Amino acid sequence: MNCKICFEPFDHSIRKPYHLSCPHTFCISCLNDLKENNCPNCQKKITEKNPNVVLMEFIPESKYDKLKSETLNVIIQINENKIDLKKICKQN
Repeated sequence: MNCKICFEPFDHSIRKPYHLSCPHTFCISCLNDLKENNCPNCQKKITEKNPNVVLMEFIPESKYDKLKSETLNVIIQINENKIDLKKICKQN
């Protein structure tokens, strides 16, 4: 499933699906960028934004989610081991 604004697939992070007070669903990133407080599909005033938990059950974990998790693990390892990234970058 894709967001009807950006046409990107929904995921568990920046493209998380949210449904509005009307029955339409868009990614939270696009909803946050809306200039007007109206549904882009039906133009009804947006009074609520809630995660679409039903749709989330059908969305596999994205590559972005996995990469974000791996990146956080590397940051933790760097902090715990006090690894000097400047030295590593110079070697490569």
